[in-house]
Amino acid sequence: MHLLINMGRLNDASDILEQSKNFGLSGNKIREIEDILGKSYKDTISSKELNSLLGLYNSRKFEKALEYGHSLAIQFPGTPSILHLLGAIKSALGMVKEARLDYQRVLEIKPDSSDTYNNMAILLKRTGHLDNAKLAYKKAIVLHPSYIDANYNFANLYICYYQMLDIFFLLYFLYHIYQ
Repeated sequence: MHLLINMGRLNDASDILEQSKNFGLSGNKIREIEDILGKSYKDTISSKELNSLLGLYNSRKFEKALEYGHSLAIQFPGTPSILHLLGAIKSALGMVKEARLDYQRVLEIKPDSSDTYNNMAILLKRTGHLDNAKLAYKKAIVLHPSYIDANYNFANLYICYYQMLDIFFLLYFLYHIYQ
């Protein structure tokens, strides 16, 4: 139960708590978990705050989004959705290393985040780390096989590989012709 709460899966923890009560469990431990859940919900970011951050990102106000995202990250530390958006914002600002760290932190907290693997792969591809991008796309697709964006991006990665091979063979051919 504590693990679910620490992972931010408050709805799952609440469901298990309710099921436990339905089976007749009661006492200090149940009250303790209810208290922890109550405090956790208070410490959880609201959809209004998250939508405000997303709105700044979508309207391409990256500097403002970064500032607001940092304030939210301080207020709600370790929240995967904030860290994920901060990674996207930093990526848009060209802060590649910082974006990659944010994505890695999300994956430490929420290793089943196919969106984060997809965004990490996009970042890796853009910085020339094609083999690592391929692995990240594969993880996104394994976690969510019908994830259209990850499948599309993965296919484009192979197009990029083939274009590189074409260029290599063209250069090889030209080199041998003019030797």
